[in-house]
Amino acid sequence: MNARAGSQLIKDIVTEKKRLRLDILGRQGQTVGYILPLTRSAENDEYLIRQITAWRNRAKAAFLTQFTATPARTKAWLHEVVLSDDTRLMFLLYLRNQKLIGHTGFRNLTEVSAEGDNQLRGERGGSQDFMMRAQIAICSWMFEALGIRQIHSRVLSNNDYAQVIHQKLGYVVDKYVDLYVHRRKSETHLLEYGQEADRVTGQQLLYLTLNREKFYERKQHYECFRTI
Repeated sequence: MNARAGSQLIKDIVTEKKRLRLDILGRQGQTVGYILPLTRSAENDEYLIRQITAWRNRAKAAFLTQFTATPARTKAWLHEVVLSDDTRLMFLLYLRNQKLIGHTGFRNLTEVSAEGDNQLRGERGGSQDFMMRAQIAICSWMFEALGIRQIHSRVLSNNDYAQVIHQKLGYVVDKYVDLYVHRRKSETHLLEYGQEADRVTGQQLLYLTLNREKFYERKQHYECFRTI
């Protein structure tokens, strides 16, 4: 799929012209949850905005930009950043009983690749490997529907849980990058440049890549994806 067609598909999904639902399947092929795209209607969903805000604050240390989120800031971010970018799509993760437990997504879509983004489990529930199986469904859809060859990702080196998921999916580490602390008013930014005195000790940023061929080498992936 060319870049223009990919952008149009995202626009159609965000504006609800196209319907998308991905099933999350368990080890026996049973449906254990489902994934829905975040669309324009989310901008006025106060419950969803409160949930995303609370999750962001609880997982603050897992982000490169750290601040205290508010519902107003979350709503503005959804409107100005997520839903206004036709190279980006965010997904909401639900258990089979319709309980919303997290989100994930991608950004920077091109003809050949995209970058995984915003993977966060905000609530308990589901199996231990629920997030990995959600990623299997999303990666499968991205490779097939968008026609890309690679998915890139960035993970903090102290996020062991995310690293395990990426490894099981077939991601390989491209490089490790040192991080430096930059403080701006009430925000902390972890950047890839700075003074030696500001270098973060014991923590780096991992750049990873998942190739389409590597992903489909994992036989179990074929049985963990279904679109309706």
